[in-house]
Amino acid sequence: HAEAAPYTVTPLKFTVQAGGRSCVVDADLYRPAGVDADSPAPAVLATNGFGGSKSDGSTDAIGKAVAARGYVGLVYSGLGFGRSGCLITLDDPAIDGKAASGLLDFLGGTRAADDGTRADYVVQDGEGDPRVGMIGGSYGGAIQLATAATDRRVDALVPLITWNDLAYALAPNNTGARTGVTSDTPGVFKWQWTNGFYLIG
Repeated sequence: HAEAAPYTVTPLKFTVQAGGRSCVVDADLYRPAGVDADSPAPAVLATNGFGGSKSDGSTDAIGKAVAARGYVGLVYSGLGFGRSGCLITLDDPAIDGKAASGLLDFLGGTRAADDGTRADYVVQDGEGDPRVGMIGGSYGGAIQLATAATDRRVDALVPLITWNDLAYALAPNNTGARTGVTSDTPGVFKWQWTNGFYLIG
C-alpha cells in the first residue's frame, strides 16, 4: 500500500493592501499530515530571493523542508516576482512588510485566502497572533527585517545573505543618507550586482 504523503500543498492567492495599492500575492500553503485544529503546529513564512519566485527550487524547498519537520509553511512570491502583483520596491517596510503582514493575518486566523481557505491549525500565542518565524536568503532575508519592523507578531527571523539597506549595500556612503554613514569616503559602486538586479528584476 502507498504511504501517506507527509504534507499537502495548496496554491492560494491573497489580495493585500500595500503602499496604497491592492496587490495579489501568489502563495503555497504546506500543511503537515496530522496537523489540524486539535493538533496545531507553529508556522514558517518565507519568500524568494531577488528574481525568484515561490517555486524557484530554493523557496519551495523551504516549504517542503519545514512541512516535513511538522511546521505549517506559507511560501510566497514577493511583490513583483513570479505571479504576485504590484511593483518591486526593494523590501520597503510600508509596502513589502505590510503585504507580509497580511499573510500573518491569515496564519493568525483573522482572514481567509481569496478563495475562502482558512488556516485554523496554526499555534496561536494570542488572538490573531500566530507562532511564526521567517526564513529566506537575499531579498527573502531583507523582507524579514521589513516585516518585523511593521509587525510585532513575528517570533523569529533567519535572514540569510541579506542586507538592511540595498541602496547602501550597492553604493556605500553614496546614498545621500546623512545619518548612519560612518565615513565621508565614498565606497565602491557594485556595477555587476546593480546590472544583475536590473536585468532580472
